[in-house]
Amino acid sequence: MTRRSRKGKPLKKADEKLTQRLRVNLTLGELRQVMADFDPLTYPTKAAYFRARMVDQSITKRVVHANLEALEKALVDSNEELSRIGVNINQIAKHLNTYKSVALKDEVLMLIQYFLSAQETMNKMQNTIHEIHEKW
Repeated sequence: MTRRSRKGKPLKKADEKLTQRLRVNLTLGELRQVMADFDPLTYPTKAAYFRARMVDQSITKRVVHANLEALEKALVDSNEELSRIGVNINQIAKHLNTYKSVALKDEVLMLIQYFLSAQETMNKMQNTIHEIHEKW
């Protein structure tokens, strides 16, 4: 009688099996602190994360995700500031058109061109970062 080969995942060695349990009670603040670095894309389960945190002491963080969120927020804030600057430039242009000040007209037109260019660049950056953020 021949023995059929086993299919599926290979069996773990005795020292690789997870047979021991540890129960720990934490306060809500402690749990939040421990879970601050938890990333489900890096660690498939909370148990895997806890083992890494207790044994390895080196937690892999997905810093990219956090940085994207911070960068996206900074771009939104700077876009709002840029809009306020645009309002100011429009007020200056209106004032110059009202009083027909030719001396400063070229400078204001140049400022408006720089402003529009900066605004377009900021919008492109914000859209790109938002797309990347949505994929993560």
